Amino acid sequence: MKFTIAIATLIAATTTTNVVEAKDKLKATFDDTFIQATVAVKQSSKDAEKNNAQWTVKFDTFKENELCQSGSLNWHIHQYRVLGDDTGLGDAECGAAITGGHYDPTFACGGSSQNNANGSCDELRNTPRNIPAVQEDVPEGPVIGSTSEYTANCGNENQSACEIGDQSGKMGKLTTSRSKQKFKDYWMEPLSKIEGKSIVLHCCDENGGCSARIACANLLVE
Repeated sequence: MKFTIAIATLIAATTTTNVVEAKDKLKATFDDTFIQATVAVKQSSKDAEKNNAQWTVKFDTFKENELCQSGSLNWHIHQYRVLGDDTGLGDAECGAAITGGHYDPTFACGGSSQNNANGSCDELRNTPRNIPAVQEDVPEGPVIGSTSEYTANCGNENQSACEIGDQSGKMGKLTTSRSKQKFKDYWMEPLSKIEGKSIVLHCCDENGGCSARIACANLLVE
């Protein structure tokens, strides 16, 4: 019972907008020989009230042969920051032991959620997530189910079923051949909550698998 109450309190605190704490803009800068890119998120006071945000991704340099031949990337907010410098490459600098799993304060519990790694999702299976829909004509967030159920429910038309840190799940993959891409996020808390966490880029192969961590960078106040 105490654990359930604590979870409910955390979810309420996460999804309640604190306009005072909200940052105007955060940016992750990828700065290496193989990749020169930025991932920026912007949130006005009006956006913060609605749990919305705007993402802009720019690629100046991306060496596909060295990093990801498909040029298709998954992207996520991960629980922990990059160590040392604010940017890194590969598992040595971006692996689970350093950046952890996906940031998931509302316990959507996808397969790569940090809450799966720490066992919290197993304790909450089949528990309703009493989170209101953030888009019209979309039902409330589903119960915490299996990884396959998460994949079936999470998407651009139902972002509140996703982890807050699952950007590709909510808005789609990045394409490195496009120099500038913009996305609308309907399931984002005040930016002060994610300041200092990392953005991790994963390479997608020809079969749609997107597991390899190729680059990471910390979200910092611009």
